[in-house]
Amino acid sequence: MATLEHTPHLKLYMQPAPGKPAVGDLARRRTLKPATQQRLSLRRERTTPSSMSVELRTVEVGPLQKGPEGRRLLRDFLDLPSYIYRDDPNWIRPLDLELSERLSPKNPFFLHAEGVLMVAYRNGKPVGRCTAQVDREHLARHRDGAGFFGFLDTIDDPTV
Repeated sequence: MATLEHTPHLKLYMQPAPGKPAVGDLARRRTLKPATQQRLSLRRERTTPSSMSVELRTVEVGPLQKGPEGRRLLRDFLDLPSYIYRDDPNWIRPLDLELSERLSPKNPFFLHAEGVLMVAYRNGKPVGRCTAQVDREHLARHRDGAGFFGFLDTIDDPTV
């Protein structure tokens, strides 16, 4: 559980600059654009410690992805960024078909690699996502024991 004592950098968001009104000042908030107001409210949410646990569900890229739990996890994986970036006017959702094909076992990358999709849930709702891949050809060539991560998106909460 993150607290302000353990994460002092979060306090910076709540302290006004010298001679400036506080972020929560109603007069100043009325002059901000809606997207800026949302970012500021997310920063305030970030400083609130969360007592709720986060559950991580995974499914390997492969046959298990076709089962009901795998399809649900893939749907949550694809839909989560729409929730996270819902107030960002510059964000454009990637095509589900393109992402599904990239994460499908039919992708030629997975002939020599293994991957797993991970979705973090809080109270049954998705709050974060990530993929992890191990490329056997990369390991054979470079012998560095490297693994790779991608599609890392989470809500603005350090516990996730």
